[in-house]
Amino acid sequence: MTAGGGIVHSERTPDEERAAGQNMHGIQTWVALLVAEEECAPSFEHHPAATLPQLERNGVNLRVIAGSAFGETAPTTTFSPTLYVAAQFSADSAVTLDTEHEERGVYLLEGDLSIDGDVLPAGQMAVLKPGFSADLRSTEGAITMLLGRAPLDGPRFI
Repeated sequence: MTAGGGIVHSERTPDEERAAGQNMHGIQTWVALLVAEEECAPSFEHHPAATLPQLERNGVNLRVIAGSAFGETAPTTTFSPTLYVAAQFSADSAVTLDTEHEERGVYLLEGDLSIDGDVLPAGQMAVLKPGFSADLRSTEGAITMLLGRAPLDGPRFI
């Protein structure tokens, strides 16, 4: 979804799924638009999971949701170079996050993860140093989000 000049939406779970006690986990991420695009027309796109690039590296399942990573590009519209990848680590797995995106972070949802040997607690995000690749490792398995983008092109107001 691109909010641009303004958008209204509602996210709802059908009554029968709520009554059955369905559990769903989600992360909602907002990415600042370029200054020139801040007031663009609002829009919404839907891309089924099957259309999103998925690959496996060293026991890590990677799904590119938006932008580009690991040589793959998602079909979602972005307004600047973007990194947004769901990464599921199996036990004793590792992947290197390169320097393709200047600003990068790793959010650990659950499991264990170390970044260049430093342990990242679940529910926290690590901001990575620009210009350096990062070695991500899990011994027991983990669910993470890899995220980032080009630096902002001007001040933002919240």
